[in-house]
Amino acid sequence: MFDIDMKRSYNSHIKYNLSDCENVSIVNNYKFTRKLKKEIRILELYEIK
Repeated sequence: MFDIDMKRSYNSHIKYNLSDCENVSIVNNYKFTRKLKKEIRILELYEIK
């Protein structure tokens, strides 16, 4: 299932006709950012306790 941000990245890829290489970097950055946010959230949960 597409997330809203993912959809936006995908749409911009089509609109601006980016190269495949650039498109891959958008997807990888998106995945990395989500992973980072999850890790930060976990850290925050532990700090509260």
